[in-house]
Amino acid sequence: MRFRGTLILLAVLAALSAYVLLVERKAPAAGLDAGTPIPTPEPPLLAFASADAREVRIEDLAAGRLTSLVYRESGLWHITAPVEEEADQGKVVRLVEELADLRPRRALTETTAPLSDYHLDPPAMRVAVVLEDGGTHAVLLGSRNTDGTAYYALVEGGSTVYLVPTLLGTDAERYLETPPVRPTPTPTAVATPTVAATTTPQP
Repeated sequence: MRFRGTLILLAVLAALSAYVLLVERKAPAAGLDAGTPIPTPEPPLLAFASADAREVRIEDLAAGRLTSLVYRESGLWHITAPVEEEADQGKVVRLVEELADLRPRRALTETTAPLSDYHLDPPAMRVAVVLEDGGTHAVLLGSRNTDGTAYYALVEGGSTVYLVPTLLGTDAERYLETPPVRPTPTPTAVATPTVAATTTPQP
């Protein structure tokens, strides 16, 4: 009887172990249902719709250079300074969309350093968008950060220093140096017709 009772206890223990393993396997992993916080993306610094943009002004405040891009009634962007040319539409549209969705990588809310440490007093460059209703949104750019992955920036009229993606700063520098002129179409080669040789009759 004692041996039989032991077998029964072992069977019960095995059943309980199997049940516990089954329950644990079906239970969600720790932390998945605990509402793990997800970082909230920063809102765009310049609140405007890209379709409302009518002019983009890129200024080198130290050297006094200006590249101005204007959207005309023809539906095309044109360069009005430093030259008068039709612009490369793809490059300008990308720049406008970049400005409309300019999200900072970080806001330096705890810094006590003077703006001059970031080359923001005075700023190195100013990039402004003039809208259809006459409103203007502008961002001021300073130097790159120490590892070269972002530019220090201020929203014009604001006081918070941000780190913004390098693409905006490099585009601004590039278009100040070489305005985005519409590329010259490559001439299409025209095939020369082949003239069949004729045989001159012998006298």
